Amino acid sequence: MRRTTSRTRLSRHRTILMLGVVACLMFGLLVDARAQQVVIEPTRDNTLYEFGGGQTGNAAGISIFAGYQFTTFQERIKRAVLHFDVAGAVPKGATVTNATLSLRVTKTRATEADEFTLHRISQDWGDGTSVAPANTGGIGVAATETEATWLYTFYRTTQWNNAGGDFEAMPSATSMVGLSGSTATWSSATLTSDVQTFLDSPTANFGWLIKNDETEVWTARRFASHENTNASFRPKLTIDYTLDAPEVTCRVGTVDLGSGTASDILTVNGSAGDAQREVAVAVGSPISIDMAAPPGGPASANFVLYIWLGIPTPSDVQLLPKNVGSICFPFLALGGTPQPFKIWNNIGRNNKLGVADFPSSAAPSNVLNFPPGAGSAADATLQGLIFDNNSAADVNASVTNAVVLRIQ
Repeated sequence: MRRTTSRTRLSRHRTILMLGVVACLMFGLLVDARAQQVVIEPTRDNTLYEFGGGQTGNAAGISIFAGYQFTTFQERIKRAVLHFDVAGAVPKGATVTNATLSLRVTKTRATEADEFTLHRISQDWGDGTSVAPANTGGIGVAATETEATWLYTFYRTTQWNNAGGDFEAMPSATSMVGLSGSTATWSSATLTSDVQTFLDSPTANFGWLIKNDETEVWTARRFASHENTNASFRPKLTIDYTLDAPEVTCRVGTVDLGSGTASDILTVNGSAGDAQREVAVAVGSPISIDMAAPPGGPASANFVLYIWLGIPTPSDVQLLPKNVGSICFPFLALGGTPQPFKIWNNIGRNNKLGVADFPSSAAPSNVLNFPPGAGSAADATLQGLIFDNNSAADVNASVTNAVVLRIQ
């Protein structure tokens, strides 16, 4: 590969091309791809109140409620709903080995522990801004637009198929919930499977609903919500996971993860490679490296394309924070050799390997072509960063698929 894979030619450009600091400045410190546990809080939670004609909520309150309560005036069934952004916290391709949900009980009139079940919700539901006073949260206040209530998935817009929420009849987990000041936990193989599904298919993640048998009076519990002022009381989902084959997993990328799957936008000679993401090219054969625009994203997108000499090992893999994804090789800031370097981008104005910059107004496409091919055998790994408004990451960035180029 005349300019991108020959070890001899690449070494001449190493000093001017090792510009991975750009990505490090944007994403902060990299974390170890082998980290195996993450603890996250809900992105939204609420209480579905049976009373109030489906017009009551407490979406932004400091508490959520579940259980059965009875007074002289009315029966009061309450169910808590919670949603966690699993795909935003766990690398795509990871295997979830255990999951535990923890909630802090802040008040109850019960005198003994009661069984509460956790059920996977089967419809999407919304958040809102309703806030009930701390001492009356158990009866809620008027719901706000788009939040979930007993009758509505999104208040005044769409309804549940069944009043009180649509959820799996079989619980994902069961917990004996104690009295005020205790912490309730749910954990099971089914709950772990739910979290794996939420990771693999983010569009199927509608969270869970918590309820009890709703027949015993005074069994209701008040739990701290994710808006609670005491951060230690907030709901926590603890996820243990492994990256079984990081040297392959990192090659999948996260571009267009919002659709539930990653897209292969980086190709060599029109291919993203085999199961190992490897593309074989004969010495002297033409080489074309292309990067397409993110599917469903903007007509143009900023990008940086890196090359790393050799085939990365598991210890080379680096996990970028905020769900940007795993990149197959370490950046300059982390030290070690060899280092990846930038071969193409539309952000800066520096020429890369003597080729003019790609126009910043155009989408990535037909990035580099090398008709003479490479003059000698070599291995190299290509991977890029896309700054993409359609990205699932909260920094609007994605890691492209990686391609291992094997010139033989």
